[in-house]
Amino acid sequence: MSSKKRKKGHLPPFVPVIRTTLALPVWKQLSYGARCLYVVLRSYLRADNLNNGKVYRHYRGAANDLGTKSLRSVQRWFRELEHYGFIV
Repeated sequence: MSSKKRKKGHLPPFVPVIRTTLALPVWKQLSYGARCLYVVLRSYLRADNLNNGKVYRHYRGAANDLGTKSLRSVQRWFRELEHYGFIV
């Protein structure tokens, strides 16, 4: 038996992505980089809504999270998400 007991009802950390979002035609038009960036940005939202849905992430931080060195690609993905209305 493990000495660590799992607390009942507690989930491990996860990033919620709504299924209806994944089914949108606009989601399917996004590039894979923009989709990954959206998931990274969602990971910075707090579950208790203390940041009111506002996430401030700079290009270098997002590039580090995505594991890329291309700031131009990250900039393009931010613009793509803004164009399709996923971020403001």
